[in-house]
Amino acid sequence: MTVDECRKECIRILREEYPKIKDGVFRLEVFMQTKSKKAVYELRDCFDHIATLHKDGITEEEANLHLNECRTHLRRCVVEPLEYMAEKQFFQLHKYVQRFGWIRFIKDNPLSKPDFFHKMKKIKELIAEGRTSKTEGNAAQIFGEAFNESHALLSEITPLRYLINGVLVVVGAFISGGLAAICANHLFK
Repeated sequence: MTVDECRKECIRILREEYPKIKDGVFRLEVFMQTKSKKAVYELRDCFDHIATLHKDGITEEEANLHLNECRTHLRRCVVEPLEYMAEKQFFQLHKYVQRFGWIRFIKDNPLSKPDFFHKMKKIKELIAEGRTSKTEGNAAQIFGEAFNESHALLSEITPLRYLINGVLVVVGAFISGGLAAICANHLFK
């Protein structure tokens, strides 16, 4: 592309792609409950390339290089937060499965359904696919899908409900055993 075409493409990227990136960064910050330093660094580097792209006397080769670098930094700005969110959500899901897997005897526990672990495997595969396709442009969509799938499974589990039910069953068993012992003691006196 010529220098002018690179500059026009840069403006198009800012108009059309930046809003998506800003949304991704906001989602990450809400998820993390803090500001994303990584996003700030990537945006800073992107704007350095935009500023260089608009300098007087830049060659076509330099313009194309800086446009590509601008795209790379913007892509990282959205892909890496989504990757982090998907992985963090999956690790939380995995942790719940390890901690609450013993409560499978409770009726309608999602962990006792065979498709639950197939869904977990799919999420793991999506994360791996997203990592390998980072430079191809569709990683954000893949990581977004992995995050949404993990979030849906976490919502399905609601581990506290199963923990409370498990504790109630154990307490009920102890109370029943205690009452049975008291009754047996009175009957056989």
